[in-house]
Formats: sequence, C-alpha cells, structure tokens
Amino acid sequence: MKILIVDDTKFDRDIIEMSVKKLGFSTAIAANGTEMLSVYKEFMPDCILLDWEMGETTGIELLRKIRLNNEHNSVKIIICTANNHPSFVGHAHTQGADGFITKPINPEKLLAKFKEIELL
Repeated sequence: MKILIVDDTKFDRDIIEMSVKKLGFSTAIAANGTEMLSVYKEFMPDCILLDWEMGETTGIELLRKIRLNNEHNSVKIIICTANNHPSFVGHAHTQGADGFITKPINPEKLLAKFKEIELL
C-alpha cells in the first residue's frame, strides 16, 4: 500500500513516515499543498495522511480540492491534527475525509485507523 504524507512540519512528517514504514507501507512526502498535488500525480497513493493546519493551504482546503476532482475520489484521506475537538472531527467528515487521527501518531493508531476506514 502507498501512503502520501502531507505535513508542513518536518518533525511530524518524520514521525508519521516512521510509523507508516513500520507497518511495511511505501511512503511519499509533501510539505505543502503545491508539493502534494505534484507528488500525488506521480505516486498515486492509496491513502493520504493530511495535516489539518498548514501554512499556505489548510488540509481541509486540500481535501475539498481533491474531492472535487472526480479522478481522485477513490483515494482514502485521513486528516491528522493535534486538536481532537468533536467539531473538528465532524467538519473533517462533512468535507469528505474518510478518517481523522490525532497526533502524536504511532503505528498502532495508524493500523487501527486503516482498518476502521477499510483500507486493509
């Protein structure tokens, strides 16, 4: 399985990538929305782990762009954030997210989330 990690914080990208690789999956990395769109086309991921709060574009804005493009609708998208307030979770789902996971992220949390959204 191929996972695209999108986060503007290098430390968070590294932690998430380490967790994904421990599960045996391939990864690609993007630090912002512009990189994400470019990497997505080349990598064609099965799932995107998308940070909610990024500098130039929020994860929710990117989520909407992806979902508006019908050729990308099959990709699973999990919003990642440190904020687990119920309104954030609900908003992410109404915008088209398949899942929501709070940071810090570890392999066990990811595996449970992948199963929850029927990625595995």
